Order: sequence, then C-alpha cells, then structure tokens
Amino acid sequence: MRPSFAQWLLCLGLAASCKPADPWAPCRESSVDFSSSLPRCTTPGCLACASQLDETWRARREPRPRAEFRLNFMRASADARDRFIEKSRPEGPFAYEHCTAGTVRGATCSMYSPTCVEVFARALRSGQTPVAQRTQMNLAVDRSCEGPRSALLERLKTCAPDLGPGACSSDACRDCTVGHIAALSLLAPTADQPDRAEAFQRFIRETPEAVARAAAEAFGSPDAPVDLDPVVVRRGLRAYCVDLLGHSAAPLPFACHAQVAMLLTHPEYTREFAQTWEAMRRAPYPTFQPVFDRVLGAVAREDHPGIMVLQQIDRLPPAAVVDGYRRALSLPGITPAAAAALRERLDRIGNVPAAPSTGTAPPPPPSEPSGGGGAAV
Repeated sequence: MRPSFAQWLLCLGLAASCKPADPWAPCRESSVDFSSSLPRCTTPGCLACASQLDETWRARREPRPRAEFRLNFMRASADARDRFIEKSRPEGPFAYEHCTAGTVRGATCSMYSPTCVEVFARALRSGQTPVAQRTQMNLAVDRSCEGPRSALLERLKTCAPDLGPGACSSDACRDCTVGHIAALSLLAPTADQPDRAEAFQRFIRETPEAVARAAAEAFGSPDAPVDLDPVVVRRGLRAYCVDLLGHSAAPLPFACHAQVAMLLTHPEYTREFAQTWEAMRRAPYPTFQPVFDRVLGAVAREDHPGIMVLQQIDRLPPAAVVDGYRRALSLPGITPAAAAALRERLDRIGNVPAAPSTGTAPPPPPSEPSGGGGAAV
C-alpha cells in the first residue's frame, strides 16, 4: 500500500530532523574579510567557530579533519579566524593567508589585530618571502587603517639601544638594518604621493647613520634583496645616499657614488637634482670629493657641458672648485669645449688656494651607474 502524501511529508521531516547539524555553520555568520573595526570574537557563534577550527586543527594528522580544515578555514569569519590564530598559533601559511584577506565592501580600511601586525613584521623581515606573496602582503598593508600601519612601522624600525661602535658589524646593528629595509618596503612605493612623502623623508632622517650606511650598501650591491620591488631598492638607495651626503662627515659608501653622481648631472630629476646639490654644499670636501670626481669626469667628456651643472659646481666652496677644475683639466679625454669652459671659470674665480685633495685626477665615470639597485630609471 502506497503511503499518503501526508505520511510522505512526515517521513521527510523526520529524516531532516535526524540529520546532524553542520558544525561549520557558525563560521559563516559574519564576513570573511576585515572591516574598519578591530576583530573581536565575542558572540556565541564566533566562539563556536573558533573552537571548531581549533578542534579540527588538532586532529589534522587524520586525512578527513585535515581536508575539512583546509576547506573551511578561509570560509570562516575574520573574527573567528583571528581568535584561532591568536590562541592556536598554527604553523604553515594559515596565519599569512588570514591576514592578507580582503576588506569588506564599504569599509575604508582594514583594522588588523596585533597578531596580524606580528605576522606581517616577521614576513617582511625574513628576506625570503616569495615575490608573489610579498606583493599580496604589501597590498594588504597598504589598505590597512592608520593604527595597525603605524604599529607595524614602529615594530620594524625599533632597534636595540646600543648598535655597537663604528661600522655595522654587531648583531644588533644588522638586525636593525633588516628592520629598516623591511619598513622601507612599505614606505618607498608611495613616497611620490604628497601625503606619504613627508613620512618617507622623516624615516630616512631618523635612521641611525651606521644603519643607513649598511642599508645603502645592501641596496647598491649586485645581490640586492631579491624579494624587494625595484622601486623600493632605487628609492631607498637614493634617499639614504643623499641624506648621508648632507649630514655625515665620513666618506659616502661606495654604493652611493654612481647614484649621487647621476643625480648631480641630470637636471631632469628636478627635485632630486636640487636636493642633492644642496646636500653637496653642506658636506666637507673629503666627503664629497669621490662623487665630485665623477661629476667632473662627466663634464670633461661633454662637447657642450651643461650650464646648469656648471652653475651648481660654481656654488661649491671656491677652494674645492679650484682643486676640482685643475684636476679635471689634466684628464686625457677632456673635450676642447669642456677645457675652455673650465679655464674660463678658473680665470673668473681668481687666485684662490686649491683645497687639499687626494692628488689624483678624477676618473671618467661610466655613462650610467651600475650595480644592483643602483640602476637609473
């Protein structure tokens, strides 16, 4: 005898009521993305989701729980994931994947927890983060709210009180350099934006000199950090070199010579051209002489020496100008036009004693700077 329609509905309802509840249902109560509010897991549903994540993670050695965890982790709400990451500290990529999730529609920024700030800091400092993941992380940090962004920068640039004497040879100084390079990877890409330029320059000025020198050498070496955007390498190298030129009494790092000479001889870099010459005028002659030699070598090879470069040279201390011009005139490859221009300027200056120098003629530099992050763009 066939069951009636009412009996059939009754059996269907009983079957549905006997079906076990979905343990992952609480994980879908709120957005998987971050909002402008700090992640807070306080509701019963969120706490149940975090507990389910933890329980499944602990059983991950079994194939089924491991598959369930991978399937449901990024489907869980951002609040629940954050609590799970904070409490369970799972190894592997899960913390990174959680912290680089998107921003919920309508939110102006992502408010990351201290847990994510620490995740970002470790990944940025490692130097081994694959470029694709580094790009994803930079995007996540760029859309972060001001609070976590400032906390991350502070975490990266904080150094030990004593970095050791002289060159950056202590572990504390090397660790500080790594942190500053990581911080620059966040600041340099937006350094050309008016609202971010001042923060970038302030960071450069506040960097300890030993760290600035070590960072410049790292950026300018052929094996510059491979996980950094070339824009970060180029802007970091230029900024540190110009700052050291204007504020340090010691000779510039060798990695700076080509970059600074390029900025001094290319007026088309309008802002940097003026800033670099201003820094040159503040520096003592022994500090800028190696760079000055490169500039004079470039001038000596010109059939029509650039008037803007010559005008800037004339504004240097007269003794340095006389010494430089006299040595440049002895270069074997100097053009007749350059020789005439330099002699005319020497006659105009008059009898000024030349500044003491190394006694060597300035070598003609290569037409373009070379080496690692030092390539001009």
